[in-house]
Amino acid sequence: MKFLPLQIRSALGRRMLSQYLCMAMLPVAALAGLFYVQANAALQEARDQELAQAARAYADALKDRLIVAERAVSAAAAAGVANRIRGDLMDGASRQFEAVALISAAGLQVDAPGKVGELPELDFETRQQLDAGRALMRFTEERIPRIVLLHGLPAGGGERLYLAAVIDARYLAGDPRRNPVQTEFCVMSATRVVAGCRRSVAGSPRAQLQQHAESSSDQAVRWRDGEDDYRSTALRLSLEPAHAGSSWTVIATQSESYALAPTRSTGGAFLWIAAITAVLALALGARQVQRFVAPLEQLLAGTRRIARQDFSAQIPVQGRDEIAQLTRAHNEMARDLGMNFAALNALSQIDQAILTRPDVGEGVRSALRYVRYVTSVDLVILGLFEGGDNEVMRLYSLRTKGRQRHDGTLVQLPAEVRKRLASLPASRWIDDPPLPTDLQVRLRNEDGIKHFWVQPVARGNRTWGIIVLAHAARPALSDSQLASLSGVADRLEAAFATVERDRKLHTLAHIDALTGLPNRPALLTLLTQHLAHARRHRCCVGVLFLDLDKFKQVNDTLGHAVGDLLLQHAAERIRRNLREDDTVARLGGDEFTIVLGNLVSGRDAGSVARQLITALLRPFEVDGHIIHVGASTGIAIYPVDGTEGDDLLKKADTAMYRAKEEGRNRFAFYDENMNVEARRRATLDSRRASCSRASSAPARSPTRSPPRMSW
Repeated sequence: MKFLPLQIRSALGRRMLSQYLCMAMLPVAALAGLFYVQANAALQEARDQELAQAARAYADALKDRLIVAERAVSAAAAAGVANRIRGDLMDGASRQFEAVALISAAGLQVDAPGKVGELPELDFETRQQLDAGRALMRFTEERIPRIVLLHGLPAGGGERLYLAAVIDARYLAGDPRRNPVQTEFCVMSATRVVAGCRRSVAGSPRAQLQQHAESSSDQAVRWRDGEDDYRSTALRLSLEPAHAGSSWTVIATQSESYALAPTRSTGGAFLWIAAITAVLALALGARQVQRFVAPLEQLLAGTRRIARQDFSAQIPVQGRDEIAQLTRAHNEMARDLGMNFAALNALSQIDQAILTRPDVGEGVRSALRYVRYVTSVDLVILGLFEGGDNEVMRLYSLRTKGRQRHDGTLVQLPAEVRKRLASLPASRWIDDPPLPTDLQVRLRNEDGIKHFWVQPVARGNRTWGIIVLAHAARPALSDSQLASLSGVADRLEAAFATVERDRKLHTLAHIDALTGLPNRPALLTLLTQHLAHARRHRCCVGVLFLDLDKFKQVNDTLGHAVGDLLLQHAAERIRRNLREDDTVARLGGDEFTIVLGNLVSGRDAGSVARQLITALLRPFEVDGHIIHVGASTGIAIYPVDGTEGDDLLKKADTAMYRAKEEGRNRFAFYDENMNVEARRRATLDSRRASCSRASSAPARSPTRSPPRMSW
């Protein structure tokens, strides 16, 4: 539906447009319809009145012509001579009659030259009126009726004759140039015989017209002839007393298409006016709907983009009405949501990168992208101190269009820069940032940077780095931008502090505080990894349990401080005599455990044990004292002596005791006999402990029997 106009494509637009058209067109349609009906009725009434007026004018003219014809017939009848009668009536210039005949009382034509046609019958009443000297008019019964003027001739010696003159139809119609356009006039007798019409007025129209003439109404009668409709008006024409017994109806007829032409013309004009009004209403409605729906469509599209977390597009604002205010509010909301979502995303990426993986570089890049998005400055720099001192800084930077200048570059900080960092003021724009001089020169010359905003990443007395905003001009940062910048710095501070704390906790949980070696939990984890590697690669693992000889004497004679120093020196000496992949851990006291991976055979573990014992036999110089110690080492081999870490540690411990029993400063491989001897020795030690507890118990009451001892 994209090719359709917005007003139709939108459901709200269609509803608004239809309502607007209904509200605009219904009153107009009602008024126009009322006007059309009234105008149509008025025009139709005027046309009917015009037609009635034409009928009256024709009736008056017809009556005059009939009187003239009657006088001519009376004068001719008075002459009494047939030839003279025909000469007077037929040879006149007016041509009032088309035929003249003398008929007898029986209705026979006595003297009728030419074609006279059918003549009306002379009944007794008619002959009486004619004999009385009156002129009568009668209609013939032909297919096309004619009007015949009858008059009696003077009585002579012979048969009584009567004069019959057929009035010419053209004479009755009169001069057509004086009649109204497309108006036809007819005459209908009392017996409903119609003469002078070119069309057949038959059936019910004759009765309606006769009733219409009697009612003297101007409203026309509508009737049909074939497929054509006509409108006629009727007027009574009384010929009394000049023509006894005659009362006619004059009919004026017009085709309905001509009679109602003004009405149809008005209807056509009305339709055009209504169509133009509808088009104007539609155009105005569409314009108004578009002004309302188009911003709503844009707001809907913007809301959908927000739902997809796309906050970049801004809707153009036009006007100052409520929709414009709503659009401005939407744009502000989109910007705020964009900044908030960007902040949440950046902070989440910072936490995920620094706290979860950890990947400081990725977390810093997320922070740079967010700061660049919020502030839109030319360049953002984040510098982090490397290690525990502030002499080396790792730089990350992001320029416009995502270009990087530094991505983890290490720079040496001069003494004056470190001094300025120690006394860094509150966040503000400065012209001389605490960055190396050569870096500042490159930024000014290559990037056109002139002003710097410095935000420290610090908590308490601990400073992890700085955030630097670099820009050619000095833009005014809004409160929301400053809050976002401060939020990023706080999140970096929290992330770095959490990482530092987790490292300390990890060290306390897995590293021996005295020697820096893994402790027992860390050893078990590392040993499990060595065993898993050995299973995959089908190699051996050697577990060495090493105990320093004569260490108790050193503690007793020289003190625990010297003993601790001796343990640190011994741990360092053991580390130097192992491979990088090997593991050494301190389990407590003077006991160390070494895990040797990727061994071809157990003899390789013996060689390492011999090398360690030799190294530890060399004297130690500790706090001004020369100390001689040795070491006894027990060895257990995976998979010969066991496959589980705890089991291998126990067996290596058992082998270490055998090495001590055999004279110290030596190593011993584990065998199963050692396990039997260890169990026997453990049983004897348990019984001795039980006997010792029994002998030291207080005297019991004599009434009670002593406890039984089981040996």
